[in-house]
Amino acid sequence: MASEHVERKLSAIVAADVAGYSRLMAADEEGTLARLKAHRKALIDPKIAEHSGRIIKTTGDGMLVEFASVVDAVRCVVEIQRGMLERNADIPENKRIDFRVGINIGDVIRKGNDVFGTGVNIAARLESLAEPGSIYISGEAYDQVRDRPFAFDDLGMHPVKNIARLIRVYRVRLGDVTVKPKTVRIREPQRWRLATIVAGSLIGLLLLVSVVWLIFFGLPLKRTTADIIAPSTTHEASGSEEMSAWAKIKRSDQIDQLSSFLDRFPDSRYAEYVRHRLNALRSHPEIKKFRDCSDCPEMVVIPPGSFTMGVPQTESDRYGFL
Repeated sequence: MASEHVERKLSAIVAADVAGYSRLMAADEEGTLARLKAHRKALIDPKIAEHSGRIIKTTGDGMLVEFASVVDAVRCVVEIQRGMLERNADIPENKRIDFRVGINIGDVIRKGNDVFGTGVNIAARLESLAEPGSIYISGEAYDQVRDRPFAFDDLGMHPVKNIARLIRVYRVRLGDVTVKPKTVRIREPQRWRLATIVAGSLIGLLLLVSVVWLIFFGLPLKRTTADIIAPSTTHEASGSEEMSAWAKIKRSDQIDQLSSFLDRFPDSRYAEYVRHRLNALRSHPEIKKFRDCSDCPEMVVIPPGSFTMGVPQTESDRYGFL
């Protein structure tokens, strides 16, 4: 007799069951069955179909599902487990339905609508190791998804029932998984990031300008002759004696003329400016000004000498800060 043809294929197998199912049934048989049916109808079965999975069989509290891609299998189960967290949020802990899931990829034997083989057995053993609400995958499955947007905990090598070799086990970290949609739009996020960068740069520039302004203009500085600017004559009262005298000496470098103005008008609005001019002239009597022609700029003769550049250590607080 000719041997029966055996169909083999490489598949990603998902084994899942309800943690503590016997306890839940003992406490509330009808309620447990109703909640499990509702979870399957609203969440589990639609997610499996969305990710091109095929339910091979169900066993009351569990199921076996086949996927052509282990990436689709992991993504599907992650979305289911996340959905279960939301659906259980308002359910008392003793009535929650939590799934344990094992995922493996391997060569399986297909017979009718069922699958058999070591690949299926390993997925079932991983499911039995898994904690409620968690997803365990084999090292072979991990090799296929390690560079995908998933995060894992390496749980090391584990012996499993009826498998001669140790199995490398990884746990999927649900909180660190990014489930990408099938169509990803790139331009809008880039525009958003660009707008954020530009706005941040402008804010930073404004802060920098504000700090520089406060340092150089906002802090009280010691005033020197160079800091004293001649007062504005916008509001001068034409014809007054003070204004007439000021008009004669405001550009004068004659010590006697400036001194005469201060003697006559010691409380004048221009008195401070004139005093600084006098101090400068008396400190440097040798300063001479000249022009090479009537339209040429005014020049100043600087006598020879030396000077010290910088601020000496004894004047560390010269500008109001150390």
